[in-house]
Amino acid sequence: MFYLKDNFLTKDECEHLIKFWEDYPDKKVYDFNKTLMVRLCHPTSGDKWINDLSIYIGKKCSALADHHIMCDNIEIVQWKPGTFMRPHKDTQDICSAIVYLNDDFRGGETVIRFNDPRAQELIVEPKQGRMIVFSNGKDTGYYHWVNKIKDSNRYTLSLWFIAPK
Repeated sequence: MFYLKDNFLTKDECEHLIKFWEDYPDKKVYDFNKTLMVRLCHPTSGDKWINDLSIYIGKKCSALADHHIMCDNIEIVQWKPGTFMRPHKDTQDICSAIVYLNDDFRGGETVIRFNDPRAQELIVEPKQGRMIVFSNGKDTGYYHWVNKIKDSNRYTLSLWFIAPK
């Protein structure tokens, strides 16, 4: 499964999420990739709009996945110049959603390798407000990665979905 929707969020909504990241009162966390993130684990981030947004995206992802799923993790991530992500699958998840919050940087494309005999790859250019949803689980998921960010910061809203427990 792969889905792309331009203008999923408006410029103002994207800027609200970046401002939320900047003003977040709790500790920001570095992941293994040296990206700096605000982890907004469920059930609440403290921001009703973000909570409602995650529910809305979850409903869209459930329809695309064709069965009920739940959001396992949601993060606003700052990718600094020089950061990237190697090819991987998130084996515990059914699908992921990524919303690009800005596009005033170079690099940082998301690459998806489909599970077909030719291993076709799709390069998704970051565009403010664009959302992509894709399968990323162990069996049917796609390998995916992020190309190196060349200059300026890249911000994304990332959500991971699992089967209900």
